[in-house]
Amino acid sequence: MQLLRSNIDIRYLTDAFPSVDFVLYQSDDPDRFISCFVARFQDVSIDPEAWLEITSLIAVNFQASLTNDFATWNIYLALVFPKAVSRHLKYRIESNRFALRKMVLISDKGILETSEQTLHALEDMILGKDLELGPMDLESRPNSSSSFVREVVSSTEMIPADGKEKSSYTRKQHIAELLSRISQS
Repeated sequence: MQLLRSNIDIRYLTDAFPSVDFVLYQSDDPDRFISCFVARFQDVSIDPEAWLEITSLIAVNFQASLTNDFATWNIYLALVFPKAVSRHLKYRIESNRFALRKMVLISDKGILETSEQTLHALEDMILGKDLELGPMDLESRPNSSSSFVREVVSSTEMIPADGKEKSSYTRKQHIAELLSRISQS
């Protein structure tokens, strides 16, 4: 999967913030499950609270028109600033859960200056393109086999879930036994 530049009209963003460069990328799957808006700020002096209005505009003009629930919850907003912002502001932006996920990126020192560099960074962050998966040798790890998983799942039915002290002790023993078996592999 990869992110491709979308041709969806986002003039509502450029009209509201003419000094910010906006791009919309969407995944190349048939249902466009992932959408990522990029807002590249050219000037540090822009209102640091602009991200709130940008988020609202995307929620009203884009997210509300989506019919697929999965696509509705896979919307990202990458805010690219020319210089570092305060930790407090970065935390406020990235921990805000209204409408979409938000990321703060800094383009100082020539990094993320081009759309291509930004796209590669987004693909690494959102799609995990920078991760390398190696082959798994399940033969050498018997505890990771499906029979072990089935055994663990079936044994959990016998674990008491109430708040009694004896039940708590039983749960701790069961967890300790599982951890011991996993570490022996």
